[in-house]
Amino acid sequence: VALVMRRLKASGDEGRALSQQLFDEMFSDMDLTLREMGAGDIGVSKRVRVMAEGFLGRLDAYATALDANDAAGLCAALQRNLLRDNDDADPEASGLAEYVLAIVADLDKVPESSLLAGAIAQ
Repeated sequence: VALVMRRLKASGDEGRALSQQLFDEMFSDMDLTLREMGAGDIGVSKRVRVMAEGFLGRLDAYATALDANDAAGLCAALQRNLLRDNDDADPEASGLAEYVLAIVADLDKVPESSLLAGAIAQ
């Protein structure tokens, strides 16, 4: 979702609006899921806020590294956020960073009109 949102934000006002809508829907669904799991009203809003802040931090870390073509920064962000600083996992050696870059390259090939229409499959 972070990679799609990054691409949408580069697609003008309509893309930024769609990116916000995607974010809102994702966290609305998380809110509903937590409630279905039995979390109380007070707990849900606190948990969703924490998850949203974490997500936005990850989005910023990934986008900053990708926008600067900073492979080391991307690997560091993946190591910290996705791999939870597991010293036995290496995002570069495992091919994870390369995979993320391949997704970004594929998303960048999607015409803006298709992206804004929600047609990103190729």
